[in-house]
Amino acid sequence: RPGRPGRPGRPGRPGRLEPRCVAARASDDEATRLQAMQEAASNPELMKAVEERMQDPTVQQEMAAMNAMMSDPAMMQKIASLREDPDLAPMFEEIKTGGMAAMMKYMNDQTFLTKIGEKLGDVSTTSDPAPATTAQQAAPPEINTILDAARYGDVEAIEDFCAIGKGDMVDEEGRTALHFAVAYDQGAAAGALIENGADIHATDNAGNTALIFACGYGRPAAVKALLTVGADPTMKNKDGKTAKDVIQEQPKNPLNGMPEVMDAL
Repeated sequence: RPGRPGRPGRPGRPGRLEPRCVAARASDDEATRLQAMQEAASNPELMKAVEERMQDPTVQQEMAAMNAMMSDPAMMQKIASLREDPDLAPMFEEIKTGGMAAMMKYMNDQTFLTKIGEKLGDVSTTSDPAPATTAQQAAPPEINTILDAARYGDVEAIEDFCAIGKGDMVDEEGRTALHFAVAYDQGAAAGALIENGADIHATDNAGNTALIFACGYGRPAAVKALLTVGADPTMKNKDGKTAKDVIQEQPKNPLNGMPEVMDAL
């Protein structure tokens, strides 16, 4: 679920990881993945977001490419070494401590994905440029509704839909485009929606506002932006929980460690 509080980078670049160290990290990663899966299973909103992402053909292709890569022991050792890279260490640490919410954030973070690709290129054993993957060759996502535009961060499409009076669409669960923009951490899209008159207090079928979504997904930038434009933090969903309650019931939600956000709620 969003941007996270900064973490200090690790000083210096350590030497090459030994196989024993890689194996230990792999064991830690497995425990982390299991814990993330357990947390995800208890979070219906997060599971819904994951299911929606997996319906995207581009994501399916990316997952297929990732599975192929993970079957290559040499590539996995390279990936393990990236954990010690000063540029990437804070991001990997955030994913480890933030669980599925942090993973969802970085699945939508093109900057992070680009850095990973560049770093893997840096440690490649060949000087030949890597051929484009199926995912890289995939066509851009199809934008049919303002919900699609919000999900993929297409600001121009959002403005077009709003201009022709199609900005108020909701899905079968009552979620608005603003809910989608917040869930997928599309800050520019959320801003465009608000500028075009999106109802910041609209609720889905479960009574969740965009602010509750932002808090549940751990999106500090979205939380601050919504509060700035007047979102009401005292509103409760149908479970009787406020945005702050939703944060506090998730121990690994990064917003718990951000006093400036918690105090504002």
